[in-house]
Amino acid sequence: MIHPAFIQKLFELCQEFNLTTLIDSNGTVDFERYPELLKVTSGVMLDVKAWDEDVFKKLTRGSNHNVKKNLKYLSDLNKIEELRVVCIPNEVDVKNVLDGIKAMIGDKIETIPMYLIRFRHYGVTDPKFKAIDTPSDAYMDDLKAYAEALGYKHIKL
Repeated sequence: MIHPAFIQKLFELCQEFNLTTLIDSNGTVDFERYPELLKVTSGVMLDVKAWDEDVFKKLTRGSNHNVKKNLKYLSDLNKIEELRVVCIPNEVDVKNVLDGIKAMIGDKIETIPMYLIRFRHYGVTDPKFKAIDTPSDAYMDDLKAYAEALGYKHIKL
């Protein structure tokens, strides 16, 4: 989304060849500002790093206001291709994220793929996160069971 005009032109050309056009986004750019781009976008793969504003700020130094706004907006347009949450024990309350998404988009959680991504410290430069271990299978299985109990149907670990 750094170059939305370029992406829009590219996607217009892709549509001429019946190609799928997807945007991979951390959700911080306000998609409402780009309705013409969304018309030629097949879907958005959206990261939801944290539901709580303070946790999000701690992770990214930014605000999750637009992430939540985009989640609702893109859901209303049926433009969410997948949702993703990086699971970082003791840093991200993934259950809170799953609850928040469900509260915001309701039954659409039944059709949108939800990726619960196991945190890995490879490539991480922040010493705090470099020291965090990869979540266990039991931790990930617990999150999957929680998501299923909420009504998520397409959960990928």
